[in-house]
Amino acid sequence: MRIGLFGGAFDPFHNGHKAIIEAAIESNLVDYVFVVPSVSSPFKPGNCLNAAPYRYYMTSDAIDEISVRHPGKVYICDVEFYLEGVSFTLKMLELLQSKRYFSAFLEKNDIPFSKEDKISFSLICGSDILFSFDKWFEPKKIVSLAPLMVALRPGDDASLVPKQIEQIEAKYATNVTAFSINSIDISSSFIRNELNFDDVPKAVDDFIKLHDLYDKACLLQLVSDDCYKQFLKYSSRLYFALSRKRLLHSLDVALLAVKYASLYGENTDKALVAGCLHDCAKELPLQKQKEYAKTISGDVFDNVKLIHSPAGKYVAMCEYGVTDENVLNAIIYHTTAHSGMSTLEKIIFLADKLEPSRNYDDLTLPRQLALQDLDVATYVVLSRVKEKFDEYNVEVHKYTLECLDELQRIGKTCNLSDEDDCDVEI
Repeated sequence: MRIGLFGGAFDPFHNGHKAIIEAAIESNLVDYVFVVPSVSSPFKPGNCLNAAPYRYYMTSDAIDEISVRHPGKVYICDVEFYLEGVSFTLKMLELLQSKRYFSAFLEKNDIPFSKEDKISFSLICGSDILFSFDKWFEPKKIVSLAPLMVALRPGDDASLVPKQIEQIEAKYATNVTAFSINSIDISSSFIRNELNFDDVPKAVDDFIKLHDLYDKACLLQLVSDDCYKQFLKYSSRLYFALSRKRLLHSLDVALLAVKYASLYGENTDKALVAGCLHDCAKELPLQKQKEYAKTISGDVFDNVKLIHSPAGKYVAMCEYGVTDENVLNAIIYHTTAHSGMSTLEKIIFLADKLEPSRNYDDLTLPRQLALQDLDVATYVVLSRVKEKFDEYNVEVHKYTLECLDELQRIGKTCNLSDEDDCDVEI
């Protein structure tokens, strides 16, 4: 079993990455390609990298597209989510090749394997890596676990590249294999900077549009470096706590909350954390949610669709170390709202209902209102919640009714015609 490992930030995954993967498969130098999105790259400091789950699931969609042409040959690999600290290649290789991870990965992906199979690994990379490989952490140990397998592009220097390969082979006592690709000249940084997505696979383009991804990437520049780093850690931990849909929703809420916070003079760090963790207890076993919710708020939230809110405060405090009461309250009330809401609470409430991947019949009006007046937008969304509950004869929480009454008293309402109606979910 010959396995080629292709790692990278993939922010975003583009057609150049796709060309390398397909050429590696067609070279017959490997039987499988495992694509390994980085979680915390040592080469990308600053608030410039999207959260790992975004990049992982975007790359996964691209691989599904590639697999149509190359079934059973390419797999997404989540090994870096299990690493602590910076995602050094050596640490990734050691964990991936460990019996506890590798066997489970093969079984999870239904990859045929027997004890008699001889396993070898190669590290797939572009030829540009040859000129910076000396700067990697423990390069000699890396090639001892996975020798380099280099993609040669049409524009590569015919004299410099072979010479560099010879130097690496001599210095690290390794063999470097090479394969040719017909690759486009494109980089992820160019795509991000130009917001030009012509050179990404359709699945990636669809993902970017659904999550409004690179429009929001610049929002991370609005939070402190410490909060950005904490956000990346939280989002990676949530990979193990939440399903794909719930986790991506949480990240969408977090970044939309930052946008709202910047508009309304609220603390963007608090908005990012509260948005990221607002559903952190959503997929815990129901009994555990009930236990945590009762600890926080007694029987105030007795509806099973609401208890993840107070349970979320418990988890945010006890497992994620959040101590800020404003953040914790925003998590509690993101489902029901309440009278006397703080600006941050309104922001998280609205971001939860209006984030870009929400696909109700029409959220155009409340999304527009949220950029103009938080109170009116809250009134519109709560009114639709109440209408929906009334339609299904479900009791509306007293906090929701109190908030609606308060907004009506202070004149923060909106008259909606039938065509302006929008559907919402808690």
